[in-house]
Amino acid sequence: MSPRGAEGLDLICIGGRKPKGGDTEQVVAPAPAAARRSSTGSSVGSKSDFVARLSELARAAVIKAITTDAPADSAPGPVTAAVALRAVLPQTDVLSEGERGLLREWLARITDASR
Repeated sequence: MSPRGAEGLDLICIGGRKPKGGDTEQVVAPAPAAARRSSTGSSVGSKSDFVARLSELARAAVIKAITTDAPADSAPGPVTAAVALRAVLPQTDVLSEGERGLLREWLARITDASR
């Protein structure tokens, strides 16, 4: 999976939402961004709040269609924390590239162990 796709997947998974089906890497991760670009791109030139709201609704609809809600009894744990940290890791500038790579690998092990 590309780093951009992994970042998209991590953002979808924050809060306990999990991708449906087996097409995670190819379809699920890039889908919300594609929906947002499509709805926004078709409205170029319009300056209304409607366009911004349409983009938000399209993204939310795609995420809802490709994810399942977390079970009601699930409590935040190490997997949720690892997913959240992976999502913001690219924004971190206090670690070297090697340290970020190692941390990314460890976080992937934590999240993959739950599947």
